[in-house]
Amino acid sequence: MRKIYLLLCIIGSIQLSIFAGNGTQIDPYTVTQAIAKTDGSAQTHWVKGYIVGEMSDFSNNKYFYELAPPFAGTTSYLIADNPDEINLTKCMPIQLGTARSDSFNLDTNPQYWRKEILTCGLLRDYFAMPGLKTLSSVEITTPTPLVDESIIWNFFEDMDGDYTPLSSTSIFAGGTYSGSTGNWEIYGGTWGDSSNDKKWGKASARIRLSEASTGNPGYIQMKFNKANGVGVVRFWAGYYDTDNGGALAIQTSRNEGQTWETAIASQLIAKDWKEYQFTINQMGNVRIRIMKAETGSSGINVDKIRISDYLETSGIESNKENNISYSSNLNSLRIIFNNPDDKATLFNISGYQVWNKMSSTNQLSLYLEKGIYILKVNNRSYKIIHR
Repeated sequence: MRKIYLLLCIIGSIQLSIFAGNGTQIDPYTVTQAIAKTDGSAQTHWVKGYIVGEMSDFSNNKYFYELAPPFAGTTSYLIADNPDEINLTKCMPIQLGTARSDSFNLDTNPQYWRKEILTCGLLRDYFAMPGLKTLSSVEITTPTPLVDESIIWNFFEDMDGDYTPLSSTSIFAGGTYSGSTGNWEIYGGTWGDSSNDKKWGKASARIRLSEASTGNPGYIQMKFNKANGVGVVRFWAGYYDTDNGGALAIQTSRNEGQTWETAIASQLIAKDWKEYQFTINQMGNVRIRIMKAETGSSGINVDKIRISDYLETSGIESNKENNISYSSNLNSLRIIFNNPDDKATLFNISGYQVWNKMSSTNQLSLYLEKGIYILKVNNRSYKIIHR
């Protein structure tokens, strides 16, 4: 006990300074720094980040990319400072090239997803955004053996299946959608396959109301159970045509749809087509319902629904001033912050710094050896058991 007390005292007295990388192999740029540094010069720079997905194309002012499985196996990574990043503006595409494709692409090498990478190349525009091209070095720096984290992201619905409406005259009467994951009920909405629907492929779900301009909030819901629970839910959402203003909610059922409980009460939806992410973390056989959270008449399109398996919670610490929680799964330690602007640093049991929070975020994932860690949030220290 005395040793732990002394360790906490030492950690509490550490004054941290964040030094900006200088683009060398020893002191590489962060992704944020590299994005700001992009100048098209002939000088090579070293950049370190996490592989968060793959970029496939930029066409008609639209970016085509994936930040979770399934991956197509393109020759371009997307990297970011946060392994949970889903904001494309905080990501950087790097050009692997065809020579490295078979050895590094995420289709045949899913174990590289969410792992740290150190690479060197030219900071040039790539896919109409700051990127890294003509690479001279690529190294996965996460310690081996690498854990394939894609195996818990095995649920993906692209809404490009078949739709059977309940009525031929009332578009919002709903119906049954049959997709790759199973059958979904659409209520107060329709299958959005028109040119005015926001979508990725052939169609998306358009959620509105049970009547044309009035009625109950619409929804789409699974008519089947997802085994292995629900960890994180991701989907794309945006407004139909010129509609605007509205919100979505997420409900779950663990008794085959007999009753539903609210998991996410309300999420305002932006006008633009955007990806959203929510941590649900419910174990067992679970069904998901995505619904309007208000009775406005705006139609909201939903597409590319991804759900990860339940993440086993290993510990929680909380008080009135600070609130953090953490969970452990497949050697990945996930930390959730109540305040995204909290300053945080993680130390191993020997007192060495293993991670420092560099940007504003409310959650992140780290690949770490299992063991005991000390997390310092602002001026408070927490004992983290990663198992």
